[in-house]
Amino acid sequence: MLLGNRELKCDQCTVFFVLFTATVREDQSTLSDQYYSTLQPIVQRIEGFVDETPFADPSRANGQLLLSRFNDEGAIARWRNSPTHLRIMRRARHDIFEDFRVTIGTDLPDASAEADQDARMIVVHQTPSTEISSTDTEQAAPASVMTDRQLKASESFIGASPALKVWRLKNKADVQHLETSLARVPNDSVYKIHVVREYSKNERKEAPVGIDEAETAAGKKA
Repeated sequence: MLLGNRELKCDQCTVFFVLFTATVREDQSTLSDQYYSTLQPIVQRIEGFVDETPFADPSRANGQLLLSRFNDEGAIARWRNSPTHLRIMRRARHDIFEDFRVTIGTDLPDASAEADQDARMIVVHQTPSTEISSTDTEQAAPASVMTDRQLKASESFIGASPALKVWRLKNKADVQHLETSLARVPNDSVYKIHVVREYSKNERKEAPVGIDEAETAAGKKA
């Protein structure tokens, strides 16, 4: 786990999550690792950055996920707009990643999400790796909800220390059902994330305004 220069401000404060899922081109894995090593010390210096944990996707060759936490939305913007980050993301978008998806959310819903029963939500269950089998992706992590209405995890990931299961849900009833039915284990964590923005390599509708132009400009300065 990569730790930031600040801890979470308080237990009741809003936490912002960034889930970056990607597939690295097979011949670019070394360069991808080099880019990640370059960016690590930069994100650690971002005011409001809490931590970041990398995971691999055992069901998908070169699949990966980065789960990051920030104290506020401004910290995410500072990280996103770092010149080095912009420059590397432009190169990676065109040359490193076959695909990627950025999901940004918060642990507390905004007013519209509170009123909307069909708001986009993600549930993340993080467990110690000792609790899972890396060779069985269906059983990876104690994440199957054994009830009359089983909710199968959308994605499973393995980390150096923890493991992760992710559910992408479309209504609060499923979130509540999952929360009450999930098989918990010692030292695990459950994050209920209300999605506020999601975009991918090719689908840019919810990408931050001006981000593509900023990446291009940063690339020209390199």
